[in-house]
Amino acid sequence: MRTINVLAVACALLISLSTAPSTNAQLIIADVNSGGETAASLAALLIGGGTASVVGGTENLIGDTECAGSFIDPGGTTTGLTIAGGVVLGSGRVLDAVGPNVSDSTTTFFGTAGDQFLTDLQNVGTFDACVLEFDFDCPFSGDAAFNYQFTSEEYNEFTNSTFTNVFGWQLNGTNIALLPDGVTPVAINTVNGGNPGECSNFLDDDGDGPIDAADSDCTAATDNIVGELNSNSSLYQNNDCSDPDGGAACPLDIEADGLTVTLTASGAVLAGPNNTIRLAIGDAGDAILDSWAFLEEGSFECIPRVKTDLKPGSNPNCTNLDKGGLVSVAVFGGCAGSIPLDQINVGSVEFGGAPALRAKPEDVPMEGPAGVHPDVGDGIDDLVFKFKKSDMDEVGALGPDGCVEVELRGFLLDGTQFKGSDILCVPGGDACNASTLQDIPQCP
Repeated sequence: MRTINVLAVACALLISLSTAPSTNAQLIIADVNSGGETAASLAALLIGGGTASVVGGTENLIGDTECAGSFIDPGGTTTGLTIAGGVVLGSGRVLDAVGPNVSDSTTTFFGTAGDQFLTDLQNVGTFDACVLEFDFDCPFSGDAAFNYQFTSEEYNEFTNSTFTNVFGWQLNGTNIALLPDGVTPVAINTVNGGNPGECSNFLDDDGDGPIDAADSDCTAATDNIVGELNSNSSLYQNNDCSDPDGGAACPLDIEADGLTVTLTASGAVLAGPNNTIRLAIGDAGDAILDSWAFLEEGSFECIPRVKTDLKPGSNPNCTNLDKGGLVSVAVFGGCAGSIPLDQINVGSVEFGGAPALRAKPEDVPMEGPAGVHPDVGDGIDDLVFKFKKSDMDEVGALGPDGCVEVELRGFLLDGTQFKGSDILCVPGGDACNASTLQDIPQCP
């Protein structure tokens, strides 16, 4: 069991008071307990005035009333936040997140329960969980996205320990608060600059040969890296008063000893009101040292995903990008929750980075099960775009089968973004040579 080191806190306080940035542009936070916010007001703030809307009466806050609130950041980059305002959740009092950094171990012990979802993410017990949940309505099926930053007092001295405070965002039951690899949850042990203890333990913690001061990770390079076993350090900002890394001690006007850069999460949504959001943050391993998550106001958007067909009627879509010419891509109009095709801004549409040259309505036969290609359409006009293959400069690396998923994106006339994708295969690859064709669903 950890205890707070009073002497260390006092030393950190003296350091931070002598080096703290100006507090003229501090965070402004209003919590549920005394600031007039409610679960409903926070849900409405998060969703904003975009394409999604909150289903009234479904808003719920689980945890202490001091664990959630709204925030405004007038300080901009002086706090390390690149989010101007929105919702803040914490495993302790959200009011304590206001800078400057005057403690290495800010703690509020609410004595409230942990959260099983968070426990499962890190496989360690959680405490003082703060959960905001609600249902929302999207006019289209497709994707949803939001921006956030994770901050904590656990940095840096408890990095790579069992005290790995964690943040999660469940969208329709799936965690989408992930690092850019799309797999790794956001927690102390998954994005950090390492632990400074790794630079004085006479061990080669990262297995690269050099030990302690001889390891470049232990040099004062103002690179946010303070230990050998750093993880995803390019996504991390160091603000620990005890570990300045060659720069000013705790340079950011926020209480947290470390924080992520702005991260974006996205996931699939359904057309209609049957979508659920569940935001959760908690202490892990024990109930001390607080963490906070800052969620951008109005950054949550429902992005329609359209059924897209490269080379309509073909399966697989064998395309030689080394040869010139045009390629056709159809956007189908007959799928449930489809966007109004006559409202597409044709000039905004791109496929693989190539701008659309033109588009025309056409009832395209829908791709079906493997090898099945109907001769007639569904009686509903689709929209067929033409692109120059030589302009397709955003096609990723081919997979082992010689195929890659290529994205189509564009906007409606009212500014609503939409996306789609289809699989492109190159001649000579396994997919193009296969006698058994891929089974392609008819609609998203």
